[in-house]
Amino acid sequence: LGLALYDSKKDKLRGTWGTDKDGILRNEEHLIKEINEELRIQMDNKTQPGTVHIKENCQLYDGDVCVGTGWNASIAIFHKNECLGWIFSDNLINKKPRSAELMDTLKFFGAIVGQLLVRIKTQNDYKNINLDLENKNSFLEKTMEKLSYAQDQIIESEKLSALGRLVNGISS
Repeated sequence: LGLALYDSKKDKLRGTWGTDKDGILRNEEHLIKEINEELRIQMDNKTQPGTVHIKENCQLYDGDVCVGTGWNASIAIFHKNECLGWIFSDNLINKKPRSAELMDTLKFFGAIVGQLLVRIKTQNDYKNINLDLENKNSFLEKTMEKLSYAQDQIIESEKLSALGRLVNGISS
């Protein structure tokens, strides 16, 4: 089982977490791959999100090393019409044939992960908006301080000018 995200800016697949050939969870953030034709078709198939794509009797890989053969399933994760990534699954570890129940579970898992990804993205967007607002507020506070200082200088200058006119009027 593995989760890869779609980097739309670079048009690449980016790894997150997955399992190795022994079923141990591992960080796969270092994996960055081109979008192959099969994934491109899944990305472009926005009309049928939640479709599990299955390949039978294919080579199964651990990274770039072929470690066996079996079935491989993938499901594209969408939010609205935007592809967020993919969940990949295979039978390398348990060697069991695929079942309809397992494919349904993969669909539900894809939907849940999609909602979690959207939630995380929304929270990050709010954090960025709040940081931006804090920076703008800080800028406005500094600008107000400068304006207040300038106003004080203008008032002081006007007082001195009025005093000068008064002294001029008395000496004339």
